[in-house]
Amino acid sequence: MTGDRQAGDPLPEPIFPLSPANEVADELEFHIEMRTRELVARGVDPADARRQALQRFQDFRHVTDECHQIAEQREHTVRRTRYITNFAQDVAFAVRMLRHRLGFAVMALLPLALGIGATTAMFSVVDGVMLRPLPFTHPERLVAIWATENAWKNDNASAIAWNSVVIGQQDYDALRDRARMLSQVAAWGRDGGMLGDAAGSFTQVSGVRVTASIFDLLGVHPQLGRAFLPSENVLRGPHVALLGWETWQNRFNGDSGIIGRSVTFNDAPYTIVGIMPPRVRLDRTIAPAAIWIPAFQGTEDIPSHHNRSYRGLGRLAAGATLAQANGEVGRILADVKASWKGTPDGTSGRAVNWQDDQIGPVRSSLLILAGAVALLLLIACVNVATLMFGEAARRQPEIAARAALGATPSRLARQMLTESVVISGCGAAVGLVLGWGLTRALVALAPAKIPGLADVRFDGRVFLFAAICAVATGIAFGVIPTFALLRWGRHSAVRIGAGQTARGELQIQRALVAIEVALSLVMLIGSSLLGRSLVRLTEVDTGFVPEGLMFVQTTAPLRIWADSLSATRYVDAAVRELAAIPGVAAVSGSNSGMFNGNSSSSPVKVIGEPGDSPARDIQQRVVLPDYFHTMRVPIVAGRDFSQSDNSSSERVAIISAAEARRDFPAASPLGQRVLWQGQPWTVIGVAGDVHYTGLATDFQPTIYVPSGQRGGDWMYFLVRANGASDGASLGRAIRERLAGVNPAVTIAAITAVPTLVQRSYAEERYRTLLGSLFGVIGSVLAAVGMFGVISRTVARRMREAGIRVALGASAQSLTRLMMRETLIGAGIGVALGLPVAAWLARLLTPYLFGIHAADPLAFAGALLLLAVATLAATVPPARRAGRVDPVTVLRAD
Repeated sequence: MTGDRQAGDPLPEPIFPLSPANEVADELEFHIEMRTRELVARGVDPADARRQALQRFQDFRHVTDECHQIAEQREHTVRRTRYITNFAQDVAFAVRMLRHRLGFAVMALLPLALGIGATTAMFSVVDGVMLRPLPFTHPERLVAIWATENAWKNDNASAIAWNSVVIGQQDYDALRDRARMLSQVAAWGRDGGMLGDAAGSFTQVSGVRVTASIFDLLGVHPQLGRAFLPSENVLRGPHVALLGWETWQNRFNGDSGIIGRSVTFNDAPYTIVGIMPPRVRLDRTIAPAAIWIPAFQGTEDIPSHHNRSYRGLGRLAAGATLAQANGEVGRILADVKASWKGTPDGTSGRAVNWQDDQIGPVRSSLLILAGAVALLLLIACVNVATLMFGEAARRQPEIAARAALGATPSRLARQMLTESVVISGCGAAVGLVLGWGLTRALVALAPAKIPGLADVRFDGRVFLFAAICAVATGIAFGVIPTFALLRWGRHSAVRIGAGQTARGELQIQRALVAIEVALSLVMLIGSSLLGRSLVRLTEVDTGFVPEGLMFVQTTAPLRIWADSLSATRYVDAAVRELAAIPGVAAVSGSNSGMFNGNSSSSPVKVIGEPGDSPARDIQQRVVLPDYFHTMRVPIVAGRDFSQSDNSSSERVAIISAAEARRDFPAASPLGQRVLWQGQPWTVIGVAGDVHYTGLATDFQPTIYVPSGQRGGDWMYFLVRANGASDGASLGRAIRERLAGVNPAVTIAAITAVPTLVQRSYAEERYRTLLGSLFGVIGSVLAAVGMFGVISRTVARRMREAGIRVALGASAQSLTRLMMRETLIGAGIGVALGLPVAAWLARLLTPYLFGIHAADPLAFAGALLLLAVATLAATVPPARRAGRVDPVTVLRAD
């Protein structure tokens, strides 16, 4: 027994321990008996002595209860002390065992470190984006308010945003005055422009326009100064502004004297009335706004114009539910739209939890990646369970000896599970280091449109999650080996000979391999589907030639565009300077960007024959001369714009092929007239379809009008370089040339158009990259697990292999014999994994482009990769058995 205690068993306990109640009863009886004897010795009658002794303990029940409590407290203390002592002994013994089995420890720790590290990193991202509450007062009561346009559902030009339409001042006023399910309502919109200081330097900054109600609604108030007043949310109201904390610190050096001073924003003076607190963001996809401006001060916000350019916010009233607010918002916005047209037109509205609304576009992607990481952690657990199961087979004699010496099954189970938790704890410690690095990589590689990336932190919440993972995984992968040892290990040394394996153990081993292979197959098929979908997406024809095209985004004070003549002069001079750059083949421009998530649309209506069609939304672009030549977009019918298409000639337009198919399905659009922006335009040409917003969407109907007839604020230039031009040197030349035209115009960005195209599917690339990475890691872990299984099988059956070789068995037959159980398990895993993968693949259907969820190439590729990994893991150790020297093995035995 001494040797057994040195292995970590507790100190001996009484064979028949007394219960606290019996102990108390025996103690009291002893005192009564001693008092009775004392009285009898003094000459008192024995019966009378017994009665007097009992009278001395008058409140017998009270004494008994107190003694019971004392005994129970003592027993609890003893058990707690014994448990802590035993646990410390178990941990020390587990550490000693791992130190003496370094090879096994490394093979067990690495999969767990990878699994827990990846899981922890993914949790930190999900926690920062989805789980952490917004930093406002009672954020669960905040709702986003959107208008919905049911008529847009079937319109390619606007279907993508039919249920997320911004609101206008008229909508805001109606919600503020009529909503009863909302205690407060606010409106806000993104803004941006040039911010100047007293020194006369200007910087491109982001800003927001807000109603005065937003500060009370969010529970956020200026750190210094005051908030906006309701009287400032009016047409041509006072030009006051709030500075963002970060801008105040970085641009104005934290000078509190800035309050009351004037700064220039978009060529207009604004008096600073306050400083916002740090890290206040209404849009979680960008940095905190540099400047806050009152809403509804511009002429574009006049209610009678029915313009919509703000996002709505509301706070649920006390006792109100989200469903009630949603219905009320829908009715109010429908009434507002009906007041414009005199009749309802299907317009409605909706209210949704604000945080859910922000993460809605990326929720599914994050959940897919979180599911992949969960599968990866499960594979790691099965991997370690497989390794521990093989290791447990080596310890069968030890377990049998300890059981023979009196160790109980529960005691043995506790020791084995403690070893598992110690292994998982060490794996979690290494995994935290990997998780920290992986978290930084996940944030760095993530698309900018994922909200809340700035809130991703590796803090106590993440450490707590890692600790929970460590305990859960330790128990998860320790249960099966522990059960196996307790089920067969206590008698295996007697029942079977050396080098043999119990049938039950083979079945468990086979099941573990099957589970590991099935999980790996599911991950590989999912990542293969996402990969093939991404390849199909990248092969989509953009409709133009992006190679060699540079996209130049400019920012200028409003005075540049205030006068149409000065604007035309600037644009003409800029085009001449850009065209004069060596290596430039063509120059043009547009008033709209591309692949930046923004689009501009207006209603268009066909005039006259072949029949008046209802007004439908159409994407719109005002373009400079040579636009289609610079973009390499073909004119499939009619003609291109010419220099004669100016303000003194008939208004002309070119439509896209998608618009021709939609509004002119049975007749030629050439010569037809359309009503757009309140004016008639004659269609003179049809251009090829172009993807401007993303490759995964259908071609959208688009109308192009010449700048000479429409004018506009020219923010984007397109520069086509010949094949020999260097992008970096061309970018420097563009900056120098434009700076010479007008120093007030700032170059916000110069980007190669192929880069813009790639950014348009950044979310798909991110999802595919991580899914593929996790799938490959999962298959590697499965291969490591199978390698460990067959390696230990070969090591245990070396004597059997020697005997078989001595009896004439060939190397090939021995190799097949050693591989058989593992390959059977892998085959079962494939049979189980395929239907599960096919079922889960259907869940990926919304995220697949150009392929079906049952794509045969994706399934075949995953099966091929898994087959290669399986053979690579099983063949080398199995071949060792075929090369065994029987004389050496039998002599050693």
